[in-house]
Amino acid sequence: MAGPEPWPSPPPGIRKVADAWEWRRAIASEHGPPETLTRLVLLAMSLHMNPDGSRCFVGARSLAAEAALNKDTVIRHRVAAVRAGWLIPPSAGRHATRQEWRPCLPPLSDQPGQWKTPAV
Repeated sequence: MAGPEPWPSPPPGIRKVADAWEWRRAIASEHGPPETLTRLVLLAMSLHMNPDGSRCFVGARSLAAEAALNKDTVIRHRVAAVRAGWLIPPSAGRHATRQEWRPCLPPLSDQPGQWKTPAV
């Protein structure tokens, strides 16, 4: 029997966030995820983030309840966020009991490796 499927790897060039507010502003900006539900899932995750933006502790069931989505939809959009460079997944795999996520910012396509937080 095979183990749980591993999370996809985030793209190269991502960077750590300065704090939770920077991540929220970036998600809500014109450079944020194009899918509305991906934005919703990430903003709901931000409610569980440490203020310094270092990590987030929340499971798919809790996010599903808070965002009024089903668990599979939450998981699908978290996978999309990992692929796009918005999240670093838990190192223990998809079925870990402790869901420790690390927020990050993807590179902008015209400035690889650089992210300018939009003005508020």
